[in-house]
Amino acid sequence: MLGCVPLLAAVLLASFSLSRGDGNADRIVDLPGLTFHPNFTQYSGYLTIPSGRKLHYWLVESQNSPNEDPLVVWMSGRPGCSSLGGFLKEHGPFHPNPDGETLYENVFSWNKVLTLADLLSTAFVLEGSNVLYLEVTHDVGFSYGPPGLSNNDTWNDNSIAQDAVDALGAFLNLFPGFKTNELYIAGDSYIGGVVVPIATNLLIRKMSAGSFQLNGTLMGMIVGNGGFSKYQQLNSAIDLSYYRGILGRTNIPLFFLVIDGVSLDGLLN
Repeated sequence: MLGCVPLLAAVLLASFSLSRGDGNADRIVDLPGLTFHPNFTQYSGYLTIPSGRKLHYWLVESQNSPNEDPLVVWMSGRPGCSSLGGFLKEHGPFHPNPDGETLYENVFSWNKVLTLADLLSTAFVLEGSNVLYLEVTHDVGFSYGPPGLSNNDTWNDNSIAQDAVDALGAFLNLFPGFKTNELYIAGDSYIGGVVVPIATNLLIRKMSAGSFQLNGTLMGMIVGNGGFSKYQQLNSAIDLSYYRGILGRTNIPLFFLVIDGVSLDGLLN
């Protein structure tokens, strides 16, 4: 999923600007390689959190009504997986062409207003969202930590959740207009499993008077193929493969040699 990111690094960095306390300072006014004229505003820069880490973000505003449409905070995959992968290969407003230098419009972007007239010849409208792509933790993608902070420092679900909520607070200080928008927390793979701690941390801070400036409503969580336990995931893959006829009785013991603690009891009966 991240193969396109190195190819576009030079192009993207040319469009980044450091936050100066005003979201307009991070506005992208020209993005080399675009093959279409975007009808939405986008921003990219860094969010400084209390730990001193600087987390990179990319905001694409809704193509419908940015002031009223929901704000979706998207974080990708396992630690080490850049959210720009989701941006550039999944639901972002543009994707890279095979040449690795130009970008084409993604007509199914999450920030796009689609009419099903395009699909079903009806007038039903699917409204877009403002999407904030956030790179957590500090050693992922273009995010980085202060001098002296090791990239190998320890992390866990709670520390990642704290960084994510700190970054959201910094974002809302830059873009206070989004404080009243409906909010969704979204992620896939490992981060999909951390979406719940992030939402919990957010609600706890919101209930603490004066500790977090969020006037809007946390409407929900979006979990894409969330990873909650590597051990259980590996075990379930064996079960699924056996009952789907992919693995036979003679194959399964081979997996038990490398996966400790799995019992044959009940599986082969």
